[in-house]
Amino acid sequence: MRTRRSRNVEFPKILRAECALPLPVLPQLWRTYQARGIAATLALAPTTSAGYSDGATDLYRLGQILLKRRKFDDAIAILELNTTLFPRDVLSLNSLAEAYSAKGYAFDALRTYQRTLAIKRSDPTARKALGLDH
Repeated sequence: MRTRRSRNVEFPKILRAECALPLPVLPQLWRTYQARGIAATLALAPTTSAGYSDGATDLYRLGQILLKRRKFDDAIAILELNTTLFPRDVLSLNSLAEAYSAKGYAFDALRTYQRTLAIKRSDPTARKALGLDH
C-alpha cells in the first residue's frame, strides 16, 4: 500500500539545488541574433565578465560564427564587447583584428595585433600578421 507524501516536506540542504555559476549564454545569444539581429543580441548580452559561464569563450565563439558567415560588422561588435570584458584574451583580440582587416580597417587591425603582442609576445598569429616572422 502506498502512503501519501506530505507536500510540506523539507529537503535536506544537500539536496537543494543552488546554481552558483551562470547558465550557458552562447545558445541564447545565437537564437536572439538569428531572430532579432545584433542590436537585440548586444542588449541581451551580460555586461560583466561574471555573466559568462565559459568566460571569454562564449562571445569568442559567437564572433567566430559571424566571421565565418562574413558578418564583419556584427563580429566586430561582439568581439569588441568580448575584449572589453576580457581584455587579456588573445584569441578574441586576434579575431577582432581579423574582422577589422576584413572590413579594411587596417589601423584598427594593426593596433589590435599590437595589443595581442603586449600580452603575449610570442603569439604566432599576431607576429605573422605584422610581418615579424619570416
